Amino acid sequence: MFGAVIPQNIILTIDLCPSSHSYEKTLFQTLENFSQQQGRATPVVICVSGRWLDHHQKELTEIKKLKLDITWANHSYEHPIDHGFCTNPKFDFVGDLKKNEATMIKYGLKPSKYYRFPGLVANKTRLKQLSDLGYTVLGADVWLGKGQKIKDGAIVLIHGNGNELPGIVEKFMALLKSNQVKIISL
Repeated sequence: MFGAVIPQNIILTIDLCPSSHSYEKTLFQTLENFSQQQGRATPVVICVSGRWLDHHQKELTEIKKLKLDITWANHSYEHPIDHGFCTNPKFDFVGDLKKNEATMIKYGLKPSKYYRFPGLVANKTRLKQLSDLGYTVLGADVWLGKGQKIKDGAIVLIHGNGNELPGIVEKFMALLKSNQVKIISL
């Protein structure tokens, strides 16, 4: 998963999609320990959906207390990954995005102007709508759950909502504990 060459610098992004599972508490604790080792708050982009926020307020409170330099990215309210949300004219994409932004503010988060598409799926219409609203699309060079190899300078995607494949989070935490990688800001 991590390739023969250990990456020196990565941009870490964590998706918090709707989930009935608790969050990956050990992942977040490992990031806080990493902050202490580095002597600075670890930069991380957390892409959060409103439905996750509405059902995980306790976990959100715990995350907000950690020594992390968090950029909060919009990940939609509903997190629609099925039913052709990119092409479905009945899905109010802009309304969903704005509802999530309002939900983020409601829970004391400062939304950035980054947006990550659910499933990393987009089309020209949705990209134009985002651009018109002043958003920047946040993609991923490496999606750990798909077994992609981490490369130096990559934007790495890992799910922090308990939905990751077994072993993925643990392997990533081992990489952090090796002190051979630096997490950098966007």
